[in-house]
Amino acid sequence: MPLYTSKNSKEIYHIHIPRTAGRYISSLFLSNKFKIRYNCFDNKINGYDLTHLPYPYYNELEGVSGVKKFAVIRNPFNRFSSILKLIIGDDKFTYDHFDYVLNQTSSENVRNTVFSILDQSPHSLPQYKYIDDSVYLWKYENGMGYDFVKWINSNFDLDLKFNEVAYEINRFDYFHNIPICDKVRDVIVEYYKKDFELFKNLK
Repeated sequence: MPLYTSKNSKEIYHIHIPRTAGRYISSLFLSNKFKIRYNCFDNKINGYDLTHLPYPYYNELEGVSGVKKFAVIRNPFNRFSSILKLIIGDDKFTYDHFDYVLNQTSSENVRNTVFSILDQSPHSLPQYKYIDDSVYLWKYENGMGYDFVKWINSNFDLDLKFNEVAYEINRFDYFHNIPICDKVRDVIVEYYKKDFELFKNLK
């Protein structure tokens, strides 16, 4: 949840929804010489990481409530696949365990297991819980390149440059995606119902 400040003191706040290109965005702003605040993973507010605060907790941070904000919204299916890789990377369960769940005949067992996995992960909070109507939204699937930078500049009166940037790659980023079968897709649609509505209404 960084607050970025440009050399001419213009400010912009990024509502960092987990698994929506946060590391890349931070690297992009830093490459443009923006100062950064509230980017410490060790601090928590109301039980949430400082870097991933849902609405309205980030407005409690000094200097944030009156600043224009943006967030990146991702297709819930794609975000779910990314969350699974992260959870496996944290050694919460294995690919073999999830394959076993998918092969169970009972859809109710699949539902209970997927809900349990998502409920236990701090990174799986539905995206709509991070925002209010004032937040500018960019669709992840529209790309995080030149068009994204152009959109930022247009909406926030900035002169951000599109730079090729390097950012930290974690080991779970290299894990393969687990195919999502129909039973799991149905559970994801149920769990992230409002996120699908949000995503559908974005251009």
